[in-house]
Amino acid sequence: MKKPLLLAILFLANTTIFAQDFRPLADIKFATAEECRTYNSKALEAADFILSTPVNGSDVNRLSAMSFLIKWMTSTADYTFELNADVTKYGKEEDMLLAVYMACLTKFVMDNADKGKDSKEITYGAMKLFADYCANEKNNVQSNKRLKKLLDANKEGKLKEYLKL
Repeated sequence: MKKPLLLAILFLANTTIFAQDFRPLADIKFATAEECRTYNSKALEAADFILSTPVNGSDVNRLSAMSFLIKWMTSTADYTFELNADVTKYGKEEDMLLAVYMACLTKFVMDNADKGKDSKEITYGAMKLFADYCANEKNNVQSNKRLKKLLDANKEGKLKEYLKL
């Protein structure tokens, strides 16, 4: 009885680990909007993965998820993303934090289809997710004055005012 149970657990663990391997997706090229649509769920999965892992420039799987997500975001015809240039001013790991913000944009628009056309709502929702990510000490985000102001505004419930939305 123990052996089948152990095999089942190992199989499920292997399936879970494989499902989070984004390295093969990093090489995908989207030829059509329909082809891009077939990867919508993987884009959300990549965004969730990025937002559930700490900033780390040497994690190949995380970098692959970021690469895939950027390609998907630039290819999709279903969503429009506006990058907030201020995001790069919130930390020293600018490239890593920009990818986190892009994951926040993706997660917000895909989880909130009813707000997907309102650029202010998208910016607010994504920045809220971004602030929550950066506030989590486990994510290894180095703080500076600007980031501290953003986090304080989010903590005090004044993020919209801080962002002037």
